[in-house]
Amino acid sequence: MKFRKQWFFTTIIRFVSIYRNKNLNKEVTKAMDFVEMLEIATNVYRTKNYIVCQIAGMKRDRELDNACISQDAYFARTAARDRLYEEVFEDRINLDGRRLPTNMYTRKYID
Repeated sequence: MKFRKQWFFTTIIRFVSIYRNKNLNKEVTKAMDFVEMLEIATNVYRTKNYIVCQIAGMKRDRELDNACISQDAYFARTAARDRLYEEVFEDRINLDGRRLPTNMYTRKYID
């Protein structure tokens, strides 16, 4: 449990620093390879036509309000990507997974 909390906070800190530097799109563009995106994603789930890699984090603001934000990369489902997805997430009870709800999000579709 301690490792998961540490990993979660490290991910949020990385996401917020990317958000502050406004390099969010560069991070996703840099990780266009599906395997690389699986490594940096906070959450991964499947829909009927896509495998979605979600980088989620929280932005804190004293003047306005805190917000949960997400950068999503939608990869078209292929046989190879489905096989890899099923290998990585074979221990899940719900193999398709679920989206983490956020206040704001951006999407990028990758064939």
